[in-house]
Amino acid sequence: MKIATWNVNSIRTRLTHVTDWLAANPVDVLCLQETKVVDQDFPREAIASVGYRAEISGQKSYNGVALLSQQPLADVSTGFTPIVGAAAVGDLDDQKRVITGQLGDVRIVNLYVPNGSSVGSEKYEYKLRWLTMLKVYLDKLLADHDALLVCGDFNIALEDRDIHDPKGKATHIMSSPQERAALADVLSLGLKDAFRKFTDEVATLAGGTIGRLPFSGIGAGALTITTCRQGCTIAPKAASLTSNPANWKSPVITPRSLWKFSDRDRSIPPAHPFILSRKRLMATSDNLQEWLFVAGYVSFLVFIVWGVMVSSSRQD
Repeated sequence: MKIATWNVNSIRTRLTHVTDWLAANPVDVLCLQETKVVDQDFPREAIASVGYRAEISGQKSYNGVALLSQQPLADVSTGFTPIVGAAAVGDLDDQKRVITGQLGDVRIVNLYVPNGSSVGSEKYEYKLRWLTMLKVYLDKLLADHDALLVCGDFNIALEDRDIHDPKGKATHIMSSPQERAALADVLSLGLKDAFRKFTDEVATLAGGTIGRLPFSGIGAGALTITTCRQGCTIAPKAASLTSNPANWKSPVITPRSLWKFSDRDRSIPPAHPFILSRKRLMATSDNLQEWLFVAGYVSFLVFIVWGVMVSSSRQD
């Protein structure tokens, strides 16, 4: 079984990238984050055209998660509420960040963890509350599932080695002690980082070495972790990185971590690297052109206003 995860940063904007990648890499499940579209507008037909079904939980412009699979997923649910209960969850399901489904013996959980905005902010406190609820949610799932795969965009660099330059980042969002402690508490359930299980390699992408996981520095990238419960009856066999295809203009994302599960010969070490996801590392040339156009237009308006004011003062 092959499972990939990808922070797609708008499924409609990256739709061709997603369908092209799936056609070339027919994984069993592709987990998407930041789909940024309401459910009725999700491009199901385009996804179906490459042989995939879509289980989705989305909202307008922000957040959103999806599971794309070749075979139907069983027991799909969205949010914390179906597992934990509405009374305990409160407002934590208002944003669409959690989806889970079952494929064979593997329970797959796809997450988009809140960013947190800035240390000490209201959004930061929301993030810490959300992570506390995540532990409760996963603990309940683990009671019923031996093989649990948790993947997605965690928006936390768990260790300094996950950041290109960790100097001075302890007070920054995504690497503050409180966030790291909250994520470590979640992992204490018996979950292990899949990528770290197999390799300590440094990720080298188009921009050079950016860290040992695809985390290009606070504010510019996001950490994707794939975890599995310790002692899974179906063990992960490999994990690796993939870089951005050279012929894609957008540097936004390619799936870069791929879980392989096998119920045969689990003692054999991985023979191949495996894939997880990566966020945008730099502005595209198209975005730069848009900003230059806007800057030029604003400058033109300022010049016109200034001219009118000068003309008016002369008449006075």
